[in-house]
Amino acid sequence: MLLKKVYKVSSKGKDDTPRLFLQHLVCEAASFVPGEKLSVTERGDQIIISELKETNMNQISVSSRKNQSTGIRRPLVDTAKESYKK
Repeated sequence: MLLKKVYKVSSKGKDDTPRLFLQHLVCEAASFVPGEKLSVTERGDQIIISELKETNMNQISVSSRKNQSTGIRRPLVDTAKESYKK
């Protein structure tokens, strides 16, 4: 799936490390499931996110956040917060 301008790369946290953030609408459109392991690769000006086929240092996990009005857990990707990295 090719997505344009749906992700945010910023700095957050003590180490001021780069952060990749994808909201639930993007994660749901890509069929990401909480707990799924993903691989992130940079190619030029593109970030490629794919299912993890082997362990590498660019591994991230799909997390989830509970919707306050519906109570439904929705997937998200956020590499800045420690609880989202698990």
